[in-house]
This record gives sequence, C-alpha cells and structure tokens, in this order.
Amino acid sequence: MQQAKIRRNEEETAVSPVIATILMVAITVVLAGVLYVWANSLASEGTDTSVGTLNTYTTEDADDETGPGADDTLVRMQVTGKDDLAWSFIKITVSVGDNVYTCSVVAGDDCVISQAAGDNDNAWEPGEYLFLSEGTEDICSEAECLLEISVTYNGRTVAGDGVSGQGGNVGGSTGGSPGGGVSYTIVTIDDEGNTFYSTDTQNWALGEVLPFDSGGYAPDVEYGESLFVTTSNDGYDMYFAYSSDGDTWTNTKNTKNYYNYNSLAYGDGMFVSAGQGSGGWVMYKSTDGISWTETQDDVSSNSGTAWLSCTMYGEGTFVSIASSGAVYSTDGENWNTASNSPSGYIVHPDSCAYANGKFWAVKKTSGGSGPWIVAQSEDGTDWTSESYDKISCSHSGCGLMKRLIHDGTQFVAMDGGGGGANSSRGAYSADGETWTTFYNPMYTGATMTYVDGTYVLAGMIDGTVGGSQEHYNAIYTSTDLSTWTLQYQSGDVGCCGNKAIATSLD
Repeated sequence: MQQAKIRRNEEETAVSPVIATILMVAITVVLAGVLYVWANSLASEGTDTSVGTLNTYTTEDADDETGPGADDTLVRMQVTGKDDLAWSFIKITVSVGDNVYTCSVVAGDDCVISQAAGDNDNAWEPGEYLFLSEGTEDICSEAECLLEISVTYNGRTVAGDGVSGQGGNVGGSTGGSPGGGVSYTIVTIDDEGNTFYSTDTQNWALGEVLPFDSGGYAPDVEYGESLFVTTSNDGYDMYFAYSSDGDTWTNTKNTKNYYNYNSLAYGDGMFVSAGQGSGGWVMYKSTDGISWTETQDDVSSNSGTAWLSCTMYGEGTFVSIASSGAVYSTDGENWNTASNSPSGYIVHPDSCAYANGKFWAVKKTSGGSGPWIVAQSEDGTDWTSESYDKISCSHSGCGLMKRLIHDGTQFVAMDGGGGGANSSRGAYSADGETWTTFYNPMYTGATMTYVDGTYVLAGMIDGTVGGSQEHYNAIYTSTDLSTWTLQYQSGDVGCCGNKAIATSLD
C-alpha cells in the first residue's frame, strides 16, 4: 500500500513527455517570432523611406512599344537616396484604370521586375535602374496607357512621381519627343539674355529677352515649383527672373554691386543662389522662385577670392563649388566650409552634379592645359580630389569642363572650348572612374541636358564670315554622343554662349 501511494504521487507531479514536447514547440515558435521581429527591425533600420526622407524614385517610359499580348516592357525606374532597399520589404504595384497589378522580381507574377546596372541582386540600390515588364497579365494592351505606380518599403511609401505614360503622348500630353510619351519643356539662356525653349528637342522658339549683361557669363537656370528660375546681373545689379513656359518672363532687380553671376540649385522645395559680390560670397534663398531673401555675405576669411560657380543639391544638403574650395548648407541660410574640398583647380559653371549617392565636381588643373580632376564626396562636406582617374585632354589649350550631368546610366562631362575640328570636347563614364572622350560640334560656352533618350547641347559654334572667324549660338541633339544634328543656329554673328539648361518633366 505504501509503495502504491508513492507511485501515484510521482505520476501526479511529473510532466509527461508529450506535454513537454508541446511546450518546447510553443516556446520555439514564440522565440522565432521574436527573432523575426528583431531581424526585421534591424533590416529596416536606417532605411526609412517615407515621404521626404532618404529615398525617392523616378519613372519614365521604356523604349518598347505596348500592345496586345503580355510581353511588353512598360517603364524604367530609378531610385536615388542613401540606402539599399531590400527586396524582401519592397512592394511595387501598377494600376491602369481600376485594374491593379503586383510586380515581383520572381517570374510568375502580374508583372516582372528586372534590375540593371546594380551590384546587389537582393536590393534596389541608389542609381540602379529597374524595368517593369508584363508577366502573366496583359497590363497595357493598347498603344497608349497611363500607368500609376505605387512603391512601399516596409509598409512606408517611397516618394516618387508615381505616374508614367506608356506609348506616344499618353494621358493627354501636349509635349514629348518623337520617341514618345514624356511631356516636358526645355529652357536655355545665352550670355546676352536670349531665352530659348522647346517641347520636343527639335523645334526651338525664342522667348523674351532678359535684361542681363553679365560680361560674357551666361545666366544659370533651374526648374522647380512649376517654374523656370534664372539669375544673373546687368554688370552691376543682381536680377532674378522666372517663367512657367520659357516664353514669358517676370524679373526683379536687387540693387547691389555684384560683379559676377550667381549659380543656382533647387531641392527640398527651396531655391538657393550662391555667388560672389563686392564684399565676398553672397547667398540668397527662395521657396517659390519669386521672392528672394539674402542670407549670408561672408562664409569664411577667404570669401570673395573665388566664384561659387556651381551649386548642387543632394542628401538634404546644398553644396557650392569654387576654385578655392566648397561650402555647404542644410537650410540654404547657414553655410560652412567643406573639409578637403577640391581647391587649387579651375572650376566652371555647371561642372558639378549629385548622382549615384555622391556629390561630383569636374575641375581643370590650374596653370593652363592638362587633365581634368574628378572630385567626389559622399556628403558634400568632406571631399577627395584625386582618388579617381583624370580625364585626359586631347588638344592644346584645353578648355574648361562647363557641364557635368548624369543621364541615369552614365556621367557626361562637356569641354568648354578650343581645339580643332575633330578635337574631343567631352567625356563619359559609367562609374566616374574610367572615362572615354568624344567629339561634339560646340566651340565653347556649351551646356547639356538629357531627356527622353536625347542629349540636347546648347552653346557656341565656330564659323567663318568673309575670311574671319565668327561665332553663332546653336543647339544640337544626339541619341548616342556620336552623331549630332543641328536643330537651331542664330542669325547674328558674334553670338553667344550658354551656361545652363533646365528641363521640366510633368
């Protein structure tokens, strides 16, 4: 009896093997859930892509035509910002009318995402291109479809343009190049204040003449807040002007002694103008491109010793480049001198750009002919000047690099003048390190933009009148940086160079 009682007590207090196994499984599931939440938090840390933060994307039509059958490439997309976006947290949807389609990097979904020019197949990297193509669904069965695109990362909306027409002049567009679908206006201004605009890269009209007389230095021009905005001077006073269409302009004058033009940049809802005045470097800012506030005359002890010839925006920072160095501001008002900034080299208007998550500047070595320096910075505040290869100059008396752009695939830098009939006056590079030179027909004063598969080049060409060398303002286009087509040439001899060009994409 005593032994039976002891055995019964042991059975009542022990945990059966079955119950123990169930508890272990439950604990494992809970721990797995906790670990997943923790890992998910780590993966998304530092990649907050809600509107106005680190990442944004742009879309444009792919070159492929659309029609019946689920085999069309629809759009090309690019993300800019600081962080790689892991595919495990990205959701991209495309809608046409009331129909919504899911896109995936894995075959078998409504539409298929393919990556180009990236290094990491598991993430969408800054500067990397995506192509959205029809998968199992015939998303766009017509020659023209208006696509609405949504991108979220970890449940948060990634800022972007969100809409892309597919086909020719889609969605009631009134502009666009013959290749089709993108509505835009291009504006460029020469050093005599003549304004030019086009909605197709081929046909150019003359707008109002601005009251600029900047001593051979053409005005800068930027697009933002639905306006083209420009700044220059009349030899003494500073002017700002704006236009919604490139044709009709409104200008205001700030009475102060400025003997150099200012450079412009637009970003985060703000225009910034930086340049040189009689008392040193001078900055202005505007939230609408119409009303301007002077913010700071003096940045450092060497203010006024060099022109702030090129200003750019990226990573929430405005950066302005001069031959004596670089300055930066996060609010357009308070400026600081960058460390290790590219100095001791000649810099020229628009020879800087923000692309591929970095700030870039192309500068001429001081002292005349020689190679160009490619300087770069990840944040605009700390620079390395010669870490990348130099661009060789193929003719004596090499000009200055007057334009640097990134077309979404490669950098393109433009030489500012001189050389023979076939001299290289530009260079291109996929990575900013290895450069290939090319010939373009401009003599000097050249500026460039890239829109809808076309390079647009504006500046001064060389000619002969009565045995004398003369110059004309001209605009060329090219789709490959090799074959150039003349679209416009001025009738007046002795005209004019262009500093900058701006494009609106609506």
